[in-house]
Amino acid sequence: MSSVEQGMGGTGAMHVALAGVARLRALAETGLMGGASKPTLDRFVRLGRTALEIPVTAVSLVDDSCQFFASAAGLPDPDARTLPLSHSFCSHVVVSHEPLIFTDALEHPTLHDNPAIADLGVRAYAGFPITTDDGHVLGSFCAIDVQPHPWTERELAILEDLSLAVSAEMDLIRRAHRAERSERQLAQANVSLVRASEPARRTRGVLHDLATPLNTLVLGLEHLEEHEGVRELDEVLETVEILCRSARHASAVLAEGRAPQSFPVNLDVGALLREVCVDLRRTGSPIECVTPPDGLLVQADRTAMRRCFENLLSNASRFARSRIVADATGMGEMVTISVEDDGQGLPDADDYQRVWDERSRFHGELSRQGLGLSVVRELVESLGGQVAALPSELGGARFVLRLPRS
Repeated sequence: MSSVEQGMGGTGAMHVALAGVARLRALAETGLMGGASKPTLDRFVRLGRTALEIPVTAVSLVDDSCQFFASAAGLPDPDARTLPLSHSFCSHVVVSHEPLIFTDALEHPTLHDNPAIADLGVRAYAGFPITTDDGHVLGSFCAIDVQPHPWTERELAILEDLSLAVSAEMDLIRRAHRAERSERQLAQANVSLVRASEPARRTRGVLHDLATPLNTLVLGLEHLEEHEGVRELDEVLETVEILCRSARHASAVLAEGRAPQSFPVNLDVGALLREVCVDLRRTGSPIECVTPPDGLLVQADRTAMRRCFENLLSNASRFARSRIVADATGMGEMVTISVEDDGQGLPDADDYQRVWDERSRFHGELSRQGLGLSVVRELVESLGGQVAALPSELGGARFVLRLPRS
Protein backbone atom coordinates (compact mmCIF):
# COMPACT_ATOMS: atom_id res chain seq x y z
CA MET A 1 0.00 0.00 0.00
CA SER A 2 1.41 3.42 -0.94
CA SER A 3 2.01 6.27 1.52
CA VAL A 4 -0.88 8.11 -0.08
CA GLU A 5 -3.16 5.11 0.41
CA GLN A 6 -1.99 4.71 4.02
CA GLY A 7 -2.68 8.36 4.74
CA MET A 8 -6.18 8.00 3.37
CA GLY A 9 -6.99 4.72 5.08
CA GLY A 10 -6.47 2.32 2.14
CA THR A 11 -7.47 1.70 -1.47
CA GLY A 12 -11.19 2.08 -0.66
CA ALA A 13 -10.64 5.65 0.49
CA MET A 14 -8.51 6.32 -2.59
CA HIS A 15 -11.35 5.09 -4.82
CA VAL A 16 -13.78 7.45 -3.05
CA ALA A 17 -11.39 10.35 -3.68
CA LEU A 18 -11.07 9.45 -7.37
CA ALA A 19 -14.85 9.08 -7.74
CA GLY A 20 -15.77 12.65 -6.75
CA VAL A 21 -18.77 13.65 -8.85
CA ALA A 22 -17.59 17.17 -9.67
CA ARG A 23 -14.12 15.95 -10.65
CA LEU A 24 -15.50 13.20 -12.91
CA ARG A 25 -17.87 15.73 -14.50
CA ALA A 26 -14.92 18.01 -15.25
CA LEU A 27 -13.00 15.04 -16.66
CA ALA A 28 -15.94 14.08 -18.88
CA GLU A 29 -16.13 17.65 -20.17
CA THR A 30 -12.69 17.20 -21.79
CA GLY A 31 -14.05 14.41 -24.00
CA LEU A 32 -10.56 12.84 -23.85
CA MET A 33 -11.09 9.70 -21.77
CA GLY A 34 -10.89 6.84 -24.27
CA GLY A 35 -10.82 9.21 -27.23
CA ALA A 36 -8.29 10.33 -29.82
CA SER A 37 -5.38 12.48 -28.73
CA LYS A 38 -5.28 16.22 -29.38
CA PRO A 39 -2.46 17.69 -31.56
CA THR A 40 -1.76 20.37 -28.95
CA LEU A 41 -1.24 17.73 -26.24
CA ASP A 42 0.96 15.69 -28.61
CA ARG A 43 3.18 18.73 -29.06
CA PHE A 44 3.55 19.17 -25.30
CA VAL A 45 4.61 15.55 -24.71
CA ARG A 46 7.06 15.61 -27.65
CA LEU A 47 8.56 18.85 -26.32
CA GLY A 48 8.92 17.34 -22.84
CA ARG A 49 10.54 14.18 -24.11
CA THR A 50 13.01 16.14 -26.24
CA ALA A 51 13.87 18.66 -23.51
CA LEU A 52 14.38 16.00 -20.83
CA GLU A 53 15.90 13.34 -23.09
CA ILE A 54 13.75 10.81 -21.28
CA PRO A 55 12.17 7.61 -22.71
CA VAL A 56 8.49 8.45 -21.99
CA THR A 57 6.45 11.59 -21.35
CA ALA A 58 2.66 11.58 -21.14
CA VAL A 59 -0.52 13.43 -20.37
CA SER A 60 -2.23 10.95 -18.10
CA LEU A 61 -5.90 11.24 -17.03
CA VAL A 62 -7.44 9.23 -14.19
CA ASP A 63 -11.09 8.42 -13.56
CA ASP A 64 -12.53 6.08 -10.91
CA SER A 65 -11.74 2.91 -12.89
CA CYS A 66 -8.52 3.38 -14.86
CA GLN A 67 -5.68 5.59 -16.02
CA PHE A 68 -5.72 6.76 -19.64
CA PHE A 69 -2.88 8.29 -21.64
CA ALA A 70 -4.60 11.16 -23.48
CA SER A 71 -1.28 11.75 -25.21
CA ALA A 72 2.11 10.08 -24.89
CA ALA A 73 5.52 9.95 -26.54
CA GLY A 74 7.77 6.93 -26.26
CA LEU A 75 5.30 4.23 -25.13
CA PRO A 76 6.49 0.74 -26.17
CA ASP A 77 3.00 0.06 -27.55
CA PRO A 78 1.38 3.35 -28.66
CA ASP A 79 -2.04 1.66 -28.81
CA ALA A 80 -1.84 0.43 -25.20
CA ARG A 81 -3.11 3.66 -23.65
CA THR A 82 -5.16 2.34 -20.71
CA LEU A 83 -3.81 1.08 -17.39
CA PRO A 84 -5.66 -0.39 -14.41
CA LEU A 85 -5.48 1.69 -11.25
CA SER A 86 -3.33 -1.02 -9.69
CA HIS A 87 -0.52 0.03 -12.07
CA SER A 88 -1.14 3.79 -11.78
CA PHE A 89 1.34 6.16 -10.20
CA CYS A 90 -0.61 9.14 -11.57
CA SER A 91 -3.63 8.30 -9.39
CA HIS A 92 -1.53 9.24 -6.34
CA VAL A 93 -0.93 12.69 -7.88
CA VAL A 94 -4.68 13.10 -8.38
CA VAL A 95 -5.54 12.13 -4.79
CA SER A 96 -2.78 14.14 -3.10
CA HIS A 97 -2.94 17.23 -5.42
CA GLU A 98 0.86 17.16 -5.14
CA PRO A 99 3.72 16.09 -7.44
CA LEU A 100 4.97 12.51 -7.07
CA ILE A 101 8.72 12.09 -7.72
CA PHE A 102 10.99 9.10 -7.15
CA THR A 103 14.42 8.17 -8.52
CA ASP A 104 14.10 4.40 -8.24
CA ALA A 105 10.76 2.68 -7.66
CA LEU A 106 12.44 -0.38 -6.18
CA GLU A 107 13.80 1.74 -3.35
CA HIS A 108 10.56 3.62 -2.68
CA PRO A 109 9.26 2.72 0.80
CA THR A 110 5.61 2.18 -0.28
CA LEU A 111 5.57 1.92 -4.08
CA HIS A 112 8.33 -0.70 -4.49
CA ASP A 113 5.76 -3.46 -5.12
CA ASN A 114 3.62 -1.61 -7.69
CA PRO A 115 2.87 -4.02 -10.59
CA ALA A 116 3.93 -1.40 -13.14
CA ILE A 117 7.58 -1.93 -12.14
CA ALA A 118 7.62 -5.55 -13.28
CA ASP A 119 4.97 -5.37 -16.01
CA LEU A 120 5.97 -2.09 -17.67
CA GLY A 121 9.57 -1.63 -16.57
CA VAL A 122 8.96 1.65 -14.73
CA ARG A 123 11.89 2.59 -12.47
CA ALA A 124 11.89 6.41 -12.23
CA TYR A 125 8.85 8.70 -12.28
CA ALA A 126 8.08 12.41 -11.96
CA GLY A 127 4.45 13.57 -12.29
CA PHE A 128 2.90 17.02 -11.73
CA PRO A 129 -0.85 17.69 -11.31
CA ILE A 130 -3.03 18.73 -14.25
CA THR A 131 -5.46 21.05 -12.46
CA THR A 132 -8.56 22.79 -13.79
CA ASP A 133 -9.32 26.44 -13.10
CA ASP A 134 -11.94 25.29 -10.59
CA GLY A 135 -9.46 23.18 -8.63
CA HIS A 136 -10.05 19.61 -9.85
CA VAL A 137 -6.98 17.44 -10.52
CA LEU A 138 -7.68 15.41 -13.66
CA GLY A 139 -4.37 13.61 -13.93
CA SER A 140 -0.69 14.36 -14.29
CA PHE A 141 1.92 15.42 -16.79
CA CYS A 142 4.57 12.80 -16.16
CA ALA A 143 7.99 11.61 -17.26
CA ILE A 144 9.06 7.96 -16.95
CA ASP A 145 12.46 6.29 -17.17
CA VAL A 146 13.12 2.55 -17.40
CA GLN A 147 16.21 2.89 -15.22
CA PRO A 148 16.96 4.84 -12.02
CA HIS A 149 17.02 8.56 -12.79
CA PRO A 150 18.10 11.31 -10.39
CA TRP A 151 15.83 14.25 -11.34
CA THR A 152 17.57 17.62 -11.63
CA GLU A 153 15.99 20.92 -10.60
CA ARG A 154 16.00 21.96 -14.27
CA GLU A 155 14.08 18.85 -15.31
CA LEU A 156 11.50 19.26 -12.57
CA ALA A 157 11.04 22.94 -13.47
CA ILE A 158 10.42 21.97 -17.11
CA LEU A 159 7.87 19.33 -16.04
CA GLU A 160 6.08 21.80 -13.77
CA ASP A 161 5.87 24.42 -16.54
CA LEU A 162 4.54 21.83 -18.97
CA SER A 163 1.93 20.66 -16.45
CA LEU A 164 0.71 24.25 -16.03
CA ALA A 165 0.53 24.69 -19.81
CA VAL A 166 -1.41 21.43 -20.18
CA SER A 167 -3.74 22.50 -17.35
CA ALA A 168 -4.55 25.70 -19.25
CA GLU A 169 -5.07 23.69 -22.45
CA MET A 170 -7.45 21.35 -20.60
CA ASP A 171 -9.59 24.30 -19.60
CA LEU A 172 -9.72 25.43 -23.24
CA ILE A 173 -10.66 21.90 -24.33
CA ARG A 174 -13.43 21.76 -21.71
CA ARG A 175 -14.84 25.11 -22.83
CA ALA A 176 -14.76 24.04 -26.48
CA HIS A 177 -16.44 20.74 -25.60
CA ARG A 178 -19.17 22.57 -23.64
CA ALA A 179 -19.67 25.00 -26.54
CA GLU A 180 -20.04 22.12 -29.01
CA ARG A 181 -22.56 20.42 -26.72
CA SER A 182 -24.51 23.67 -26.32
CA GLU A 183 -24.51 24.13 -30.10
CA ARG A 184 -25.94 20.61 -30.56
CA GLN A 185 -28.58 21.26 -27.91
CA LEU A 186 -29.46 24.58 -29.57
CA ALA A 187 -29.81 22.86 -32.95
CA GLN A 188 -32.08 20.23 -31.39
CA ALA A 189 -34.10 22.95 -29.67
CA ASN A 190 -34.48 24.78 -33.00
CA VAL A 191 -35.80 21.61 -34.63
CA SER A 192 -38.26 21.14 -31.76
CA LEU A 193 -39.30 24.78 -32.01
CA VAL A 194 -39.97 24.48 -35.73
CA ARG A 195 -42.08 21.39 -35.13
CA ALA A 196 -43.93 23.04 -32.25
CA SER A 197 -44.62 26.13 -34.35
CA GLU A 198 -46.48 24.19 -37.05
CA PRO A 199 -49.86 24.37 -35.23
CA ALA A 200 -49.29 28.08 -34.63
CA ARG A 201 -48.66 28.62 -38.34
CA ARG A 202 -51.84 26.76 -39.21
CA THR A 203 -53.73 28.84 -36.66
CA ARG A 204 -52.40 32.05 -38.19
CA GLY A 205 -53.64 30.80 -41.56
CA VAL A 206 -57.15 30.31 -40.17
CA LEU A 207 -57.04 33.75 -38.54
CA HIS A 208 -55.98 35.26 -41.84
CA ASP A 209 -58.90 33.57 -43.61
CA LEU A 210 -61.32 34.93 -41.00
CA ALA A 211 -59.96 38.45 -41.16
CA THR A 212 -61.35 39.34 -44.59
CA PRO A 213 -65.03 38.51 -43.95
CA LEU A 214 -64.84 40.08 -40.51
CA ASN A 215 -63.41 43.31 -41.94
CA THR A 216 -66.25 43.29 -44.47
CA LEU A 217 -68.73 42.93 -41.60
CA VAL A 218 -67.14 45.86 -39.73
CA LEU A 219 -67.27 48.01 -42.85
CA GLY A 220 -70.93 47.14 -43.43
CA LEU A 221 -71.88 47.92 -39.83
CA GLU A 222 -70.05 51.25 -39.98
CA HIS A 223 -72.01 52.19 -43.11
CA LEU A 224 -75.22 51.07 -41.41
CA GLU A 225 -74.31 53.15 -38.34
CA GLU A 226 -74.12 56.26 -40.56
CA HIS A 227 -77.36 55.53 -42.43
CA GLU A 228 -79.91 58.30 -41.99
CA GLY A 229 -82.79 55.88 -41.35
CA VAL A 230 -80.89 54.10 -38.56
CA ARG A 231 -79.83 57.33 -36.88
CA GLU A 232 -83.47 58.38 -36.58
CA LEU A 233 -84.28 55.31 -34.42
CA ASP A 234 -82.45 55.53 -31.08
CA GLU A 235 -82.95 51.92 -30.04
CA VAL A 236 -81.85 50.56 -33.43
CA LEU A 237 -78.89 52.93 -33.47
CA GLU A 238 -77.82 51.76 -30.00
CA THR A 239 -77.97 48.11 -31.12
CA VAL A 240 -75.97 48.83 -34.28
CA GLU A 241 -73.35 50.73 -32.25
CA ILE A 242 -72.96 47.75 -29.90
CA LEU A 243 -72.65 45.34 -32.86
CA CYS A 244 -70.11 47.63 -34.51
CA ARG A 245 -68.07 47.90 -31.32
CA SER A 246 -68.14 44.11 -30.83
CA ALA A 247 -67.11 43.49 -34.44
CA ARG A 248 -64.20 45.95 -34.11
CA HIS A 249 -63.14 44.19 -30.92
CA ALA A 250 -63.30 40.78 -32.64
CA SER A 251 -61.22 42.19 -35.48
CA ALA A 252 -58.64 43.48 -32.98
CA VAL A 253 -58.49 40.07 -31.28
CA LEU A 254 -57.90 38.40 -34.65
CA ALA A 255 -55.15 40.91 -35.43
CA GLU A 256 -53.54 40.15 -32.07
CA GLY A 257 -53.60 36.43 -32.87
CA ARG A 258 -52.01 37.01 -36.27
CA ALA A 259 -49.28 39.27 -34.86
CA PRO A 260 -49.18 38.73 -31.10
CA GLN A 261 -47.91 42.08 -29.90
CA SER A 262 -49.01 44.19 -26.98
CA PHE A 263 -49.44 47.96 -27.28
CA PRO A 264 -49.82 49.41 -23.78
CA VAL A 265 -51.39 52.86 -23.53
CA ASN A 266 -52.67 55.08 -20.74
CA LEU A 267 -56.00 53.32 -20.53
CA ASP A 268 -59.05 54.62 -18.66
CA VAL A 269 -60.21 51.32 -17.17
CA GLY A 270 -63.31 52.91 -15.63
CA ALA A 271 -64.54 54.04 -19.04
CA LEU A 272 -63.66 50.68 -20.58
CA LEU A 273 -65.50 48.80 -17.82
CA ARG A 274 -68.61 50.95 -18.40
CA GLU A 275 -68.42 50.24 -22.11
CA VAL A 276 -68.27 46.46 -21.60
CA CYS A 277 -71.11 46.61 -19.05
CA VAL A 278 -73.32 48.52 -21.52
CA ASP A 279 -72.65 45.94 -24.24
CA LEU A 280 -73.44 42.98 -22.00
CA ARG A 281 -76.58 44.59 -20.59
CA ARG A 282 -78.01 44.36 -24.11
CA THR A 283 -77.86 40.55 -23.74
CA GLY A 284 -80.05 40.74 -20.62
CA SER A 285 -77.33 40.53 -17.95
CA PRO A 286 -78.35 42.38 -14.74
CA ILE A 287 -75.13 44.39 -14.47
CA GLU A 288 -74.68 47.45 -12.27
CA CYS A 289 -71.54 49.44 -13.05
CA VAL A 290 -70.03 51.66 -10.33
CA THR A 291 -67.15 53.89 -11.39
CA PRO A 292 -65.87 57.26 -10.17
CA PRO A 293 -66.37 60.28 -12.46
CA ASP A 294 -62.65 60.94 -13.02
CA GLY A 295 -60.46 58.63 -15.11
CA LEU A 296 -58.61 55.67 -13.60
CA LEU A 297 -55.52 55.28 -15.81
CA VAL A 298 -53.33 52.19 -16.07
CA GLN A 299 -50.66 51.19 -18.60
CA ALA A 300 -52.31 48.32 -20.50
CA ASP A 301 -53.32 47.06 -23.92
CA ARG A 302 -56.94 48.01 -24.58
CA THR A 303 -57.91 44.83 -26.45
CA ALA A 304 -56.40 42.53 -23.82
CA MET A 305 -57.98 44.45 -20.92
CA ARG A 306 -61.40 44.38 -22.58
CA ARG A 307 -61.10 40.61 -22.89
CA CYS A 308 -60.36 40.41 -19.14
CA PHE A 309 -63.49 42.40 -18.28
CA GLU A 310 -65.63 40.40 -20.70
CA ASN A 311 -64.40 37.16 -19.17
CA LEU A 312 -65.20 38.20 -15.59
CA LEU A 313 -68.61 39.63 -16.48
CA SER A 314 -69.57 36.67 -18.68
CA ASN A 315 -68.71 34.27 -15.85
CA ALA A 316 -70.78 36.33 -13.43
CA SER A 317 -73.73 36.41 -15.87
CA ARG A 318 -73.82 32.63 -16.00
CA PHE A 319 -74.09 32.33 -12.19
CA ALA A 320 -75.96 35.43 -11.05
CA ARG A 321 -79.54 35.03 -9.87
CA SER A 322 -80.58 38.65 -10.27
CA ARG A 323 -77.62 40.95 -9.66
CA ILE A 324 -74.06 41.64 -10.85
CA VAL A 325 -72.00 44.57 -9.59
CA ALA A 326 -68.91 45.79 -11.48
CA ASP A 327 -66.83 48.39 -9.69
CA ALA A 328 -63.63 50.35 -10.36
CA THR A 329 -61.94 52.38 -7.65
CA GLY A 330 -58.59 54.04 -7.10
CA MET A 331 -56.63 54.13 -3.86
CA GLY A 332 -53.08 55.45 -3.70
CA GLU A 333 -50.92 53.86 -6.39
CA MET A 334 -53.35 51.07 -7.25
CA VAL A 335 -56.57 50.70 -9.24
CA THR A 336 -59.00 47.99 -8.13
CA ILE A 337 -61.58 46.43 -10.45
CA SER A 338 -64.08 44.01 -8.97
CA VAL A 339 -66.92 41.92 -10.36
CA GLU A 340 -69.31 40.11 -7.99
CA ASP A 341 -72.62 38.30 -8.28
CA ASP A 342 -75.44 36.96 -6.10
CA GLY A 343 -75.12 33.39 -7.36
CA GLN A 344 -74.09 30.32 -5.39
CA GLY A 345 -70.37 31.14 -5.15
CA LEU A 346 -67.71 28.43 -5.12
CA PRO A 347 -68.06 25.12 -3.23
CA ASP A 348 -65.36 25.69 -0.56
CA ALA A 349 -62.63 28.10 0.53
CA ASP A 350 -59.81 26.31 -1.34
CA ASP A 351 -61.68 26.72 -4.62
CA TYR A 352 -61.23 30.50 -4.43
CA GLN A 353 -57.48 29.88 -4.78
CA ARG A 354 -57.77 27.19 -7.47
CA VAL A 355 -60.28 29.02 -9.64
CA TRP A 356 -57.47 30.88 -11.47
CA ASP A 357 -55.83 27.59 -12.54
CA GLU A 358 -56.17 26.58 -16.16
CA ARG A 359 -58.03 23.28 -15.58
CA SER A 360 -60.28 24.30 -12.69
CA ARG A 361 -63.96 23.40 -13.06
CA PHE A 362 -66.79 23.80 -10.57
CA HIS A 363 -70.52 23.10 -10.43
CA GLY A 364 -70.50 20.49 -13.22
CA GLU A 365 -72.01 21.72 -16.49
CA LEU A 366 -72.42 25.32 -15.35
CA SER A 367 -68.71 25.88 -14.80
CA ARG A 368 -66.60 28.93 -14.16
CA GLN A 369 -64.00 28.58 -16.91
CA GLY A 370 -60.51 28.16 -15.48
CA LEU A 371 -58.84 28.65 -18.86
CA GLY A 372 -60.31 32.16 -19.27
CA LEU A 373 -59.51 33.12 -15.70
CA SER A 374 -55.94 31.85 -16.06
CA VAL A 375 -55.52 34.20 -19.04
CA VAL A 376 -56.87 37.07 -16.92
CA ARG A 377 -54.37 36.29 -14.16
CA GLU A 378 -51.49 36.03 -16.65
CA LEU A 379 -52.27 39.44 -18.15
CA VAL A 380 -52.77 41.19 -14.80
CA GLU A 381 -49.54 39.74 -13.35
CA SER A 382 -47.63 40.73 -16.50
CA LEU A 383 -48.68 44.33 -15.74
CA GLY A 384 -47.35 44.10 -12.19
CA GLY A 385 -50.80 43.54 -10.68
CA GLN A 386 -52.50 40.87 -8.58
CA VAL A 387 -55.73 38.89 -8.76
CA ALA A 388 -57.94 37.58 -5.97
CA ALA A 389 -61.17 35.62 -5.61
CA LEU A 390 -63.28 35.61 -2.46
CA PRO A 391 -66.89 35.19 -1.31
CA SER A 392 -69.14 38.15 -2.10
CA GLU A 393 -71.43 39.90 0.36
CA LEU A 394 -74.08 39.47 -2.34
CA GLY A 395 -73.93 35.73 -1.75
CA GLY A 396 -71.90 34.62 -4.75
CA ALA A 397 -68.26 35.11 -5.75
CA ARG A 398 -66.20 38.29 -6.06
CA PHE A 399 -63.26 38.57 -8.45
CA VAL A 400 -60.75 41.37 -7.94
CA LEU A 401 -58.01 42.77 -10.18
CA ARG A 402 -55.44 45.22 -8.75
CA LEU A 403 -53.29 47.16 -11.20
CA PRO A 404 -50.59 49.83 -10.76
CA ARG A 405 -51.87 53.31 -11.54
CA SER A 406 -50.09 55.13 -14.36
